[in-house]
Parts: sequence; structure tokens; C-alpha cells
Amino acid sequence: MMVKDRIVYYDFLRCFAIVLVIAVHSFSQSFPEGGVTVSALAIRNLCNIAVPIFLALSGFFMAQKNFNSDNYFPFIKKQLIRVWFPVLFCSLPLLVLDFLHGHDLFYYLINFFFCGYSVYYFVAVIIQCYLLLPFLNWVYKRSNKGYIALMIFTLLLAVFCWAVKSYLLPYYGINLPLLLYAGGFWMWSVFFVLGFYLGKRKCNISTKMLILFTLFSFVLCCVESLYLNASSSLDGVGQKPSTMLFSFFVIPILLSEQVKNFFESIHSRIFDFLVKIGFYSFGIYLTHCYILMFLKSVVKKYLQIFCEQNGFIQWILLIVVTLLVSFSILWICKRLFPRFTRLFLGV
Repeated sequence: MMVKDRIVYYDFLRCFAIVLVIAVHSFSQSFPEGGVTVSALAIRNLCNIAVPIFLALSGFFMAQKNFNSDNYFPFIKKQLIRVWFPVLFCSLPLLVLDFLHGHDLFYYLINFFFCGYSVYYFVAVIIQCYLLLPFLNWVYKRSNKGYIALMIFTLLLAVFCWAVKSYLLPYYGINLPLLLYAGGFWMWSVFFVLGFYLGKRKCNISTKMLILFTLFSFVLCCVESLYLNASSSLDGVGQKPSTMLFSFFVIPILLSEQVKNFFESIHSRIFDFLVKIGFYSFGIYLTHCYILMFLKSVVKKYLQIFCEQNGFIQWILLIVVTLLVSFSILWICKRLFPRFTRLFLGV
């Protein structure tokens, strides 16, 4: 099922991933330190597949493009405009605020141009992955076994790097900015590399085997979270070595033909609406943090008594309202100012 040459299932996956992104960023408001239940911890671990899904989808579609020395650099230029300009535009208010507060302008200009504001590190990562495309093409064309070895290497690299972030840096009391510890391709490239492979050929591993590995790695995620949260902090709910394994096994399932055909067989109006949200996912990613900051203050001021008895109520409220408000603003902007919205909000 396609709409204007778009396969709607993949827009559904983008919707699923952006909902998880919002869930990640609203979690700490709903479950403060020391108040995380086991069920909340388990659901929060599921949300960690959001960024891997976006990266895998990017790799999946990049695999279907034919690059050579003539068209690669025009493609990179086009992609930079498509993803970097919107980030600069959405980061501008934060840069202005820092300037007005008299902070070090040079430091914040670096943050501004290298996607260091808010949660925009993802764009820095995806640009680095685009730069890896000629290398991925070269490895894949030379040897299928060589490409599989590259996937295993990038998986081990990601596990190692997140182990350093989760265990070694806290041990020495080192607290790095988000861009420095999460903005490098070495932390995430495994999912772009995996998506690229899945875009070139179908996965030969049985779905049953993948589900078994997924369940095992998810249990491992929860156990690792409990260990990292032993000091009543929220350090263990985010990305960590085990979530790299969990996401690595989930993605081939989500991108399998069986799952795609199943979702396309249950066509409904709700499905159509979710697909529309997926189409606007990049714009929602860029704008949702502003809306979420406003909603957090509203919840804290007016709905705290209603929500404080159950963190899940507050969490669901923040997710749903943030998603719908972000989508509505982008939908209206797209109708009124289509060219502006495309260039500066990415949709």
C-alpha cells in the first residue's frame, strides 16, 4: 500500500518511533528519582529503540539509492539542507537565550552549528552516517561476509562505547554534554549499517530466533537498569550496552516483510492518522521539546494533584498532548506556508 510513492508502513514506524522519543523526554517529569516502578522501568526500556529505528530506516532507504562520484556530493548537499537548516532554525531561540544571559558566545555557537542544543544530536549523527555511505557501498559490493563482519564490529563498538558512558565515566565523576557522548557515529552507526544491509537484502535469520534473542536482551535491559538505578537515580533507564543488543534484534523484525504485510492488512482510519503523524515525524522531533517544556509547567502548576498519585497518568498525558499539539502546529504551518515549513521545519 503506497501513497504518492511512499510505503505507509514505514511512516507508521516513524510515528511509533516519534511517540517513543516523546515518551523518553517526558519520563523524568512523570517518574522522579526514587519513584520508578518496575513496570515503568520496563516500558521505559522499550522506548530506547526510538533512535535506532530512525537510523535503521535511514540506512534502509539509503541502500536503495545508487551512488557514484557524480551524484554523491549533490545528494549530501541536498540532505544537509534538508536536515541541518531546520535544526539551526529550531535551535535559534536557545542560542538567543544564551546570548541574553551573557554566556560564552563562542561555546554556544559551537553548540548551535554542531547540533548541540536540546536533543538535536541525532541530526549530527545522521549527517555522519550519510558521510559513511560510500564506504558502506564499497564494503557491501566487495563481500557479503565482509559487510556482516562490519555489522558485528559496529555492534561491539556501540556496546563498548555505551559501557564506557554507563560505567567508566560515572566512576570517575565525568559528566559530558549530550552532544559529546551521544553525537558520535560510533555510538549509533550499527543501526544505520544494519538498516542499509536490510535494505539491500532480506534477513535470513528466522523470525522465531530473532524474537528469542529480543526477549533475552530485553530482560537483560531490565536487569541492567535495576543495577544502574540502585542508587535511586534515573541513570539506568536510558541507553546502555544491553539496549544496543535489544535494538539490534528488534529492528530486523520491524523491517521484515511479515510484519509490514500484517500491518498493511489491518488498514483503518486510525492507521491512516498514525501514518500522517509519521510523515511529520522529523518536524515533531524538532519542535516537541518546546511544547513539552510548556506542558510540564502546566502540569506542575495545575494538574500536579491529579497526576501525582499515578506517574503513568502524567506520562500518558504529556505524550498524547505533546504529540497532538506538535502535529497540529506543523499541519497548519504546512497548509499555510508549505515552502517555509519544508525548509525550516523539515516537513
